[in-house]
Amino acid sequence: MALAPDDVRKVASLARLALDDSEIDRLTHQMNDLLNQFARLQELPTDDVPPTSHAVPVKAFLREDVAEPGLP
Repeated sequence: MALAPDDVRKVASLARLALDDSEIDRLTHQMNDLLNQFARLQELPTDDVPPTSHAVPVKAFLREDVAEPGLP
């Protein structure tokens, strides 16, 4: 799927961006490059990759919840 300049104008309008024609042309090319990269990523075999919420293991360093005397 390739984006046309009119598609970029529509996105710019939704984002309330005022772009001139040279910016539209540049962004059309850049956005199409991004979409091509995403399409390449879709081709990777990920059936054996477990879903994750973080790229690296995360451990919460929390102290024990111990009741202590309150303030006077």
